Amino acid sequence: MIEHEEDGKKKCIVITSKKNKLFTILVRPPKGWESNGREKDVRFAFSAKNLYMLGFVHKNRWRFFNDADLEGTEVLKFPDLWERMTQLGGGYKWGDLMTYQISFMQIFFSLDGLSNYDEIADNVEAVWRALHPFIVVFPEAARF
Repeated sequence: MIEHEEDGKKKCIVITSKKNKLFTILVRPPKGWESNGREKDVRFAFSAKNLYMLGFVHKNRWRFFNDADLEGTEVLKFPDLWERMTQLGGGYKWGDLMTYQISFMQIFFSLDGLSNYDEIADNVEAVWRALHPFIVVFPEAARF
């Protein structure tokens, strides 16, 4: 979900799809988490078809993987509210998954990295490391 103004009215856009059902997960850190003035919450979009992450919201704008299947989604009607991360595809094909940590602290570091996305956007490895815990944890948890 993202907010935008249309005809002077604030509206929320929720990603929906007839063909490729999508769902979002909002990750909100516990109270007291220091964000240094950055966004604290991160919303992720996942495909209900295969549970792959499709992207996330940063500064009220969707950032989708370059290979995210968005056909039939509502977001395509609002081109200024989303973009593709052309340097980064989704799935499990980036890096050696065995070298990435998945822990409570790593999730905090990842949230911090994503809330600082503008500064890491050109560093594919940094973006991948920030997204990795969520790419793995949510789909795997949903499978069990």
